[in-house]
Amino acid sequence: MSMRKTSLHFFVVAALILAGATHCDTHTRNFEACVAAVGPDFVAARDAYLQRPDRAALHATASDADWHRRAAAVILLGWLDHDSHFNELVSAPKVLTRSGARVYSWTRDPRQLSTESIPLLYELVLKRSQGDDAAREAASALISLSGRDSPIDDSIMIEMAIDQNLALPTRASAAYYMAQSEGRDREEQLDQLLAAVEAESNAAVSGSLLTAVANTARRATPERREAVVKQLKKSEQIDATAGTVWVVHAIGRIGGTRATEVVATYVGESDSLIEQRWGLNALGSMGTAEASRVLMEYALPLRVDEGLRLEAIRGLSRSKYSPEIGKALRAIAQAEERSMTERSEAIRSFNLLERTISPDHVPDLRRHLTDLREQDSLDEELARQLDSIIERMKPIE
Repeated sequence: MSMRKTSLHFFVVAALILAGATHCDTHTRNFEACVAAVGPDFVAARDAYLQRPDRAALHATASDADWHRRAAAVILLGWLDHDSHFNELVSAPKVLTRSGARVYSWTRDPRQLSTESIPLLYELVLKRSQGDDAAREAASALISLSGRDSPIDDSIMIEMAIDQNLALPTRASAAYYMAQSEGRDREEQLDQLLAAVEAESNAAVSGSLLTAVANTARRATPERREAVVKQLKKSEQIDATAGTVWVVHAIGRIGGTRATEVVATYVGESDSLIEQRWGLNALGSMGTAEASRVLMEYALPLRVDEGLRLEAIRGLSRSKYSPEIGKALRAIAQAEERSMTERSEAIRSFNLLERTISPDHVPDLRRHLTDLREQDSLDEELARQLDSIIERMKPIE
């Protein structure tokens, strides 16, 4: 090969390398702009990147340890794969909500969405929440898509909620998603959620994260639940930010022995009938002997507000049956000085308990029902309800 041809070949190769390097630099700059930008700046950076995308690089970055980069890659891949669907959604008309907010019309009809919509919804929560209501509505749309097998990346949503550098609408919306998407398995993220609640300074975000903690912890082992309740109860920071009501409600949702003690104390000290009724309802779901004891303390005395008595009776219907519960419900059902609503609720509780009772307690329950049925002053409707339960119990014996 002549010297002239060799030189020409060298310059061609060099030019190609330089062009490739320039393309890589441009791609990197455009992608990093997508990672950093929000609002209109993000839309401009996104559109610039999509003119010369690098799909292979995006797929690699979609599993990046940095969640900002991971989210940007997933959003951009969504546009590459589903641009027609995304453009249809973002060009949809906006409608006014009752509060005066302007939201996309499809947020009122989630049937227009699918799992293909998820990257765009990330974008609306994370990148386009400045000065509008898109973030909250997009979070609500994500909730509608958040079944157990949904491909939503909860690690991205948690990071959105706890990143103090993000706009509050983004953080609050992501936390709202975490609170309301109950069916998700997040036990591996429980420690991260607890740390986030401890560090949170915004009341609304803290309350949502607390709910997410409760929804996650209630599916954990009994030992883990007890540890979480202990941590929530002793945290002055969480109580100061979210408020005692939020903390106790979260603890009540988790359940367990320590939660029973916390909620029972709260019911006894609260001046609010609404909060007392909530507490009695929560105790009905605890399944502990102490919860049943507290419920009977509110169900039996006539001096207690009737609304609280009714809530306690309903709580007993969800408790684990014991001879003491059977005796209490029988006393309420046969007490003529009580309202028909209370007496009927007691029999209804017998009805619900009969469906979950252990075989060892069937004779005791049957004895209470039979003695009630033989009462001369029994109302016709109450007698009919008792007959129905007794008849259904015959095959059990």
